[in-house]
Amino acid sequence: MADDTKPIRCPICNKIVPCISNFAALYCLALHIVAKWDDEPHVKWRGEHGIAPVVYQSMRQVQTMARQIMMVLPALPSN
Repeated sequence: MADDTKPIRCPICNKIVPCISNFAALYCLALHIVAKWDDEPHVKWRGEHGIAPVVYQSMRQVQTMARQIMMVLPALPSN
């Protein structure tokens, strides 16, 4: 099976975010942004874009934050 996934870059840190499919790329990127809870640029970005809570305390909050981030990401320019 050929690997037809394109690398996706984080618009905040410009790192490549691993994802197993192009279909799930936006969700993978959203989870990357949520997971960076101790990284100031990611926390600041979440605050600037109204993602609440800014730092998660539970898996339910991770899911909520990922959905909110996915709503914001399509408006970002492509890399």
